[in-house]
Amino acid sequence: MNDKETAEFRARIEKRLAALSSEGLLDQDGQQVGQLDQQSVGRLSCMDA
Repeated sequence: MNDKETAEFRARIEKRLAALSSEGLLDQDGQQVGQLDQQSVGRLSCMDA
């Protein structure tokens, strides 16, 4: 691999890393822990399980 090919691959990798980083920052809200509302879901008894 010559210097030109190395530079092209480096540019591609850096561009992809930047894209992945920005996607991760945008998706942080979707990664938060949710809460279960047991009133709407209900509870299981031993017979149901």
